[in-house]
Amino acid sequence: MNNNRLNTFKPFFPLLFGWMLAACSDDLQTGNGTGTEGMDADGSWFSLAVTASSGNSTRANPTGGEPGDGSETGFDYENRIDNLLVLFYQADKQSNAPADTPIDKIFYFDREQMEGNNRTEPVPVNLPAGEYDLLVVTNTGDIRSSLQGKTLGGIRDYLLTSAWQEKGGAYSHFVMTSDGHTDDTVTLCGNPKDEPANATVEVERVAARIDYRAASTLYNIVDETYGRGKATITGAVILNKMAAGSYLLKRVAAPVNGSLTTSSPITYLGDELPTEGGAQRNFVVDPWTLHKTQANISRNAFNPAAPGAGDRPAEALYDNYYTPYSTDYTSWEKAITEGEKVGDWYRLGYTMENTLRREAQVDAYRTMVVFQARYTPDGYEEGETFYRVRDEIFPTREEAEAAAEGTNALIRTYHNGLCYYVWRVRHSDDEDPSEDGIMEYGIVRNNIYRLLVSDIYGLGDEVPFAPEEPTDEPDEPDNPDPEEPDPDEPDNPDNPDDTDDPDEPDYPDYPDNPDPEEPEDIKVEVTVEDWTELDHKDVYL
Repeated sequence: MNNNRLNTFKPFFPLLFGWMLAACSDDLQTGNGTGTEGMDADGSWFSLAVTASSGNSTRANPTGGEPGDGSETGFDYENRIDNLLVLFYQADKQSNAPADTPIDKIFYFDREQMEGNNRTEPVPVNLPAGEYDLLVVTNTGDIRSSLQGKTLGGIRDYLLTSAWQEKGGAYSHFVMTSDGHTDDTVTLCGNPKDEPANATVEVERVAARIDYRAASTLYNIVDETYGRGKATITGAVILNKMAAGSYLLKRVAAPVNGSLTTSSPITYLGDELPTEGGAQRNFVVDPWTLHKTQANISRNAFNPAAPGAGDRPAEALYDNYYTPYSTDYTSWEKAITEGEKVGDWYRLGYTMENTLRREAQVDAYRTMVVFQARYTPDGYEEGETFYRVRDEIFPTREEAEAAAEGTNALIRTYHNGLCYYVWRVRHSDDEDPSEDGIMEYGIVRNNIYRLLVSDIYGLGDEVPFAPEEPTDEPDEPDNPDPEEPDPDEPDNPDNPDDTDDPDEPDYPDYPDNPDPEEPEDIKVEVTVEDWTELDHKDVYL
């Protein structure tokens, strides 16, 4: 690939595709003697240029929607356009026109047809005169054979199975599609090559990006259960990365009685927020959102090749699905990465859109980040392996086994002093801890989700999603009434059914934890980002 061709190509997002076509002049209309209506426009030419947007930015944040909390221009490899498709069609409602609206023509340009100023050489349109709506798709390669013959409905439903390319850790060819924030039309009327007509199309990336950084190289910790210690963030990993595919065009759906249903009205290239601002209003819908129900968590109900019913588990939709990881610490140590340093942040990676029903924002479907930290209790050496039995820490396994003897308590190993914290990635925080709001958890295209670990408050788990601690049970669990002693049992004033388990730790209360589903041990500030940006939001891990 010849990168020298794009030395001056540094647009930010959203991109504008400027069509350098002046509207039909009176001279042109008079010259052919027919006017514009019904004119044969076989001689119409257009030239395409890529310019930076001076208007809308496409972004989201913990309050949700397009405005975001800032914007970022993106890296050259995220902005580079190596090829593009332009679709011409005619419709009163543009991308929301009836599904059977025909696509009149599809043009393809590769990088060789774009000069240093990112303008294509003039190309004849060869379409009848009139006003045409436009859709633009970049970096898919020449997929005209897959799109040819499709109506507008088929284009809207077209499943993109990749949103970028990756080779040896290098990313490229980010797919971008029209975002609907501009008029996206062009008027053809026999325009000559030296006097082309004019339109603008704005595009957004189909991918989303997740970054993180630590606010401190060393966190001093006072854990209410385990005492003082120190911790350092050593890396992270993204779980449940949507990999099956994405709709070519973004679609949003209005809730019905607060929920996403099959009867929710769909808008293509619509906004998540009301124009006047405020809380998240619409759902963003990916190809499988409606199928991600609580009931389907335990069923083989998905088809990663197409939306709708199937015979595969939910796991088939994702890379790095969270359940196959072993409870063995070695599996997690291999999965964790420091990420790629990009400015002040570490880029963890990219993922496709992953959105959820309001009632199914659960670990089986939502995208998560697991943070790894090296934890050093007071009196221990950094990197020293230690063990935990309920609410006590031990330096050797022998001491831990002695403490657990005669109980059901698990012996938890913190290999090399490593522990883990799970963070569920939020898209739109409704500030209501009592229930999950519309799009509270999810991933939306063209957003950067930035996680700033601003503080750590306590010891994490020895592995993510660690097994729950069993409780000690009496040997005779079939006693139906704990107030009536079993006649076969000797008198025992310390009936375990009537008293607290002395081995069960007294877990501290965290009344200020804004979300009972989130761990209470680490604080993260979140940013979702020309790219679109999440402002820093306090999160507790």
